Amino acid sequence: MKKILIIATLLLSGCMQDSQSLSLICEGTYVDGFTVNGRFHSTEKKMSKTYNFTNKTVEEVPCELWSKDEIKCVKKEQDKEGVTKFNLVLDRKSGLINHLHTYEHINGTGLTNKFDGICEKIQKNKI
Repeated sequence: MKKILIIATLLLSGCMQDSQSLSLICEGTYVDGFTVNGRFHSTEKKMSKTYNFTNKTVEEVPCELWSKDEIKCVKKEQDKEGVTKFNLVLDRKSGLINHLHTYEHINGTGLTNKFDGICEKIQKNKI
């Protein structure tokens, strides 16, 4: 009986970990931009990007919403030099992802990185 309980606990903990972790490969458009003197300059290119979610976090940002339909991860940090914002939204049903990462300096300059694409779950190889 004790062995069955231990095995059941291990299986359940493995299931819980999988539900809080996810690896995606995404194809889409990446915009790399900056603002100087109130003017926005940017370059755009098609690219693929990998996202690894672990324990409901991505790129060290906690995901405040983690449901079967949607994942949303948001972080805002401010220091004496400026404000950094991270916003990622994944529609789990369609695979659409929107990821925006910005930095706004107090002098009016800023950096913007944006990725919009469609994702597929990376399947783990089973040996």
